[in-house]
Amino acid sequence: MYFSGGPLWSAPIHDATFVQRLVLRARRDVNQFGTSKRIIGMMSTVSEELLDVPLYYKLDGLCGVIHTTSPSFLTFRCAG
Repeated sequence: MYFSGGPLWSAPIHDATFVQRLVLRARRDVNQFGTSKRIIGMMSTVSEELLDVPLYYKLDGLCGVIHTTSPSFLTFRCAG
């Protein structure tokens, strides 16, 4: 059987408390880690994920199904 809608997660895939603590730590001293700005950006994006949405999808996978190129992540996030 071929299933093109997966993988599926039925619970949050991130620990919100850990993500929040990581962002606070990275913001406290931006020079502590060489990638603090990237950590803050990625974890801020993670913290914006909806906790009550049970389905997970990958943009490149969705675009592959309909044979089109993927828009940039920033463009996709800003659409709405």
